Amino acid sequence: MSEPLPGPLKQEVLDLLARSREMSFGIKAGLALAAVAPAALPSVALGDAYLVARQPQLAPVKSGPHHGPTPQAVPADGTFQCSVTWATVANAPSGFATGNCASGTHLHRTLKSDPTDTGYYDGGEIFGNYAGCGWIGVGTDSAFNTTDHWANCYPYAGYNQSDITLQTDGCSGTSSCSGTPFNNPANCQEYGNYRPWLSGQNPTDPIRKTTANTLSWRYFTKYAAADGSGQYVMVRDRNQAAGSGNWVFVQRSCLGI
Repeated sequence: MSEPLPGPLKQEVLDLLARSREMSFGIKAGLALAAVAPAALPSVALGDAYLVARQPQLAPVKSGPHHGPTPQAVPADGTFQCSVTWATVANAPSGFATGNCASGTHLHRTLKSDPTDTGYYDGGEIFGNYAGCGWIGVGTDSAFNTTDHWANCYPYAGYNQSDITLQTDGCSGTSSCSGTPFNNPANCQEYGNYRPWLSGQNPTDPIRKTTANTLSWRYFTKYAAADGSGQYVMVRDRNQAAGSGNWVFVQRSCLGI
């Protein structure tokens, strides 16, 4: 039978055993956490990937020479046609009018806009005498299908303001920008298209003659006409309803402004 340890030595042994038990517990706990953590991380990562995949994949805001701003929009396919007498074409959703798309004229859609203060817009290549990129308000076009995929006018479906305007009426570009009224003369020709983003153009699609004091001007075209008739003015004919060719080009010298 061994002799009992002296009091001070016995206490040191007890302290050592206690510390040993604490260290053993900490190691086991750490190993347990290490075993759990790898299993938890993949579930979080998969959850994040799922959420990202479910979000709409928006095209970033872009701009470029002769291609204009693309607001937040989603890529969208389809072959459409303009479904009103004259669908207004804009350089951007709820932007500057750049011409008109006659009923039955095709639009090869490449983008669909986020909602704007004037609704949704379909963007892409527009045929007919407009013959360029642009945006048409949903409700003034109709779809043949939404599956045809097109490359032209993507990812840009419009034109920069600086590509089309020499001077504007100064409105900031919201739905309230419906032109500035002025005292216009009668019997000036209103045209549906002019292709203002290009030099060397002439007006096309004569629609009607003006009546006195019914126009609101929005901008002067950047380029003069190839036929020597000078610059044109984008105006809104207040006597005409939307969809009937209410945004038109008129010869600036005829208007006297």
